[in-house]
Amino acid sequence: MTFHAYLQYVCLFVVCLCTLPSPMEARVQADRQSTGTRDTLLVIDQGSGLPIEGAYILTRERLLVSSPRGMIVFGHGTCFMDTVLVQCLGYGSRRVPLNEVFKESSIHTVCLSPDIQKLGEVVVTGERAGASPNVVSRRLSSPEIRNALGTSLATLLERVSGVSSISTGTTVSKPVIQGMYGNRILIIHNGARQTGQQWGADHAPEVDMNGSSSVSVIKGSDAVRYGSDALGGIIVMEQSPLPFRKRSLQGGISALYGSNGRRYVATGQLEGAFPGDFAWRLQGTWSNSGDRSTAHYLLNNTGTREYHASASLGYDRGRLRVEGFYSRFYSRTGVMLSAQMGSEDLLAERIRLGRPLHTDPFSRGIRAPCQEVTHQIAFGRMRLGMKKGGSIHWQSTWQKDDRQENRVRRLDSNIPAVSPAPEFIPASSALEAGLPLLASRGGRSGHVHREPQPRGYRIRARYPELHGDTGRDIRNREISPGQGRR
Repeated sequence: MTFHAYLQYVCLFVVCLCTLPSPMEARVQADRQSTGTRDTLLVIDQGSGLPIEGAYILTRERLLVSSPRGMIVFGHGTCFMDTVLVQCLGYGSRRVPLNEVFKESSIHTVCLSPDIQKLGEVVVTGERAGASPNVVSRRLSSPEIRNALGTSLATLLERVSGVSSISTGTTVSKPVIQGMYGNRILIIHNGARQTGQQWGADHAPEVDMNGSSSVSVIKGSDAVRYGSDALGGIIVMEQSPLPFRKRSLQGGISALYGSNGRRYVATGQLEGAFPGDFAWRLQGTWSNSGDRSTAHYLLNNTGTREYHASASLGYDRGRLRVEGFYSRFYSRTGVMLSAQMGSEDLLAERIRLGRPLHTDPFSRGIRAPCQEVTHQIAFGRMRLGMKKGGSIHWQSTWQKDDRQENRVRRLDSNIPAVSPAPEFIPASSALEAGLPLLASRGGRSGHVHREPQPRGYRIRARYPELHGDTGRDIRNREISPGQGRR
């Protein structure tokens, strides 16, 4: 065989191979012949060339889905749209003009490219828990505090499991945690120990919850790190951080009206930042109510007055942060007149009647018997970060609690029967110390002031006289610290 004859045979073989359909197209033609169909779309992966199952198009008549071999078959009489959108999950869509592609051939191949989605960076942020996982705790958020506007701190904490309240009259209530209250419960207000006079059942905490962004109750072994006097639990009241380097002012105002006692309550907060590294916050609460009422009669002299104002100022630059805080809380609470009984016969008579013997018209006035409390707290703290790791913290707190309890007396005397006003100053710059030392003699209480001495304490008690004398020193002697605690 000559070379030219051999070359002719090779060219004829190549032409035959080119004219033969591919295995995929051969299968498509076989399916079309078996089903008697006319036009077919073959959907394949552009990268691998494998058929795609589940690709779909929407025609005017119905939804067509590709078979496991990647074929979308159009039957006889199908009304073609000008353009269809071939779609598949995980692939990019592609538009196909049917009228044009089927003019050239009854089989048209559609290649779809995988749609790769690249996810960006995911940043997870959180807050460090104030208590360990083994401690029973509950945190009340800012919306829960706002919804409890007009109620007391004890009423708010009743939402926490294991916390109840003990009430005296219609306005005074104090929290009870695991059956303990008063000095068995510690209140941390904005990082400082709230040191007030809790020696009476009718002494509520001298604090305004509306100035806090969160209130947490901690029970269990984790409460030991706050001191040995927190046997029942810890109530932690925290404010949000100062808005350093924020140009816009932020704030809010909330108001409440209560029909029982015709009570008005308003609270507001405003915060911002000075040019530079300073930030500030102002907060205030005002409350005014008159006589409360039951379903059938008034409870005279049960009005309340509460005024609270606080201010914060901070400086933050680099590794140094300094903050200062001052708060003044004032409360005047009336004691129900019908609860003042001087004999057992009068008590039995009121129990029999089921109501007071005499009631006056509604009034907002508060007269004796009543309680008037002014609690002031100021503290400063500093944090300095070290270059090689760690930081130095310093905090100092000053508190003064002035309580006056007025009784019904002859000649309408305004001299309080009980008026202790202790000052609490931390013993060092890092820790708070000082508990109220109250002296009594002959049923009368007075102001007690404790001054640290090198070898003990000096106790000075002052007792107001019944007829208006400003007081006299009755004791001025040195005692040991052990004797002062008895």
